[in-house]
Amino acid sequence: MSSGGISDIEIPEFIFEDTASCSNTDPELFFPREHEYSHGKVRSTYKNLTEAKKICDSCPLKVKCLEYALKNAEYGIWGGTTEEQRQYIRRRGGFSKPKRRRTPRIW
Repeated sequence: MSSGGISDIEIPEFIFEDTASCSNTDPELFFPREHEYSHGKVRSTYKNLTEAKKICDSCPLKVKCLEYALKNAEYGIWGGTTEEQRQYIRRRGGFSKPKRRRTPRIW
């Protein structure tokens, strides 16, 4: 399995603001690891999903972050939500489906 890294991800400028709760946190906490199992199946898991969401919950930029992820089809934890949760928000909220980018492999 080929691998990229966190550096392959384009991070928006607002994340680097001092007010962002995640600005001094290991970014790997917010992005899934892909594990290849037998028969070529791949499963994504988070290092600590609960901790990542807890950091987002206390962030003053949570709404801005969520809006960014909804508009840009980001993967990982953004605004305290996972990809699946944002897909649900898009379906229920009438958001247009964003242009899907190829997800880089983390590990």
